[in-house]
Amino acid sequence: MPKTILVIEYSRNMQRVFQQLINLLLKNSIQIHWVYNATDGISFLEREKPSIILLDFEIALGSDWEVFQYIQSQARLRWIPLIVMSGKKEKITDEISGLFEYFHFCEKPFDGRELKQAIQVAIAQTKQRYQKDSKHSIFANYFHTNIKPMHLKLQDLLIRKNWKEADAETTRLTFTVNRQLLNKDSSSVRTSVIEAIDNFLLEDLQAIDYLWVIHSDGHFGISVQWELLQKIRNELYQIFEQIGFFDGDDWQNLSVEERQQYVISFMQRTPTYSTASLGDSFQDFLSRYNIKGILTLPTALTIDLGWLLKGSPEWTFNGEINYSLDSPKGHLPTVGRQELGSAFHHGFMLTFIFSKLYD
Repeated sequence: MPKTILVIEYSRNMQRVFQQLINLLLKNSIQIHWVYNATDGISFLEREKPSIILLDFEIALGSDWEVFQYIQSQARLRWIPLIVMSGKKEKITDEISGLFEYFHFCEKPFDGRELKQAIQVAIAQTKQRYQKDSKHSIFANYFHTNIKPMHLKLQDLLIRKNWKEADAETTRLTFTVNRQLLNKDSSSVRTSVIEAIDNFLLEDLQAIDYLWVIHSDGHFGISVQWELLQKIRNELYQIFEQIGFFDGDDWQNLSVEERQQYVISFMQRTPTYSTASLGDSFQDFLSRYNIKGILTLPTALTIDLGWLLKGSPEWTFNGEINYSLDSPKGHLPTVGRQELGSAFHHGFMLTFIFSKLYD
């Protein structure tokens, strides 16, 4: 079956260049499908899967951005080598920062040989990015995730690295809380949020997580937060093993409920242990995560996420949100952090979201 190059090019003046490309590629059984507008380009992509996509990109037109968004929203398309063609590279660079990681850029004017070389580079770059992402454990479940129209605004914001607005959009897509109700009856608010999470479609939650993970190169995302929780939990379990708290049980074979009971039981019995028997490792663990004399894994997570300062005497969030990649890993999305009001409440809300994703 011959390979197909889809060309979405607004100017018919480029026909000569692409004829040169056809002549260069004839021996490789390459077919070129040409369309002159974004609508026809998306229509073609809905029906077929080309081997390479060439997109004429003019920010002022707007529709070319819709094509780019559509390609990134479809699991079957996002790993196709994409070449953006434009005579306005500086304008694109200024207006869309961080975009160039998703395609190879070919600056106009160019000839057929230069375009052929650009195609070869784009294929190599796409292969490298795919291999890098597929090796990362948190990308493993997302290679077949399609993005719905409801997620396109979030995708747009994340592609542009507008982390603050993307965080607000994520809260809008998941749940919002009536702050007046929270002040009157926090338990009712938590119950309503849990119900909202239960009713939330798993595929939508996966799509939101995917967008955060892939557009931050694994720095942000719900699954990133979940992995951090696993790291904290594993550290605590290793301490349990060191002091012989499991009484012969293998924690790796325990259910989540059994593990939680171990944590609760251990915290209840901690005063009966001497400092020497607990060991330096647990003392260090407590110094990092003990809030008001209480240790819970969800609130320990909020400390590692940079939402709650270590050694804080209160449950109230006191860590500033840092809307940049200089923030702690997993810092975003906050998923309603401000609405829930306290680290204690929010940490447990996150566990319900994790249960939705992984149980």
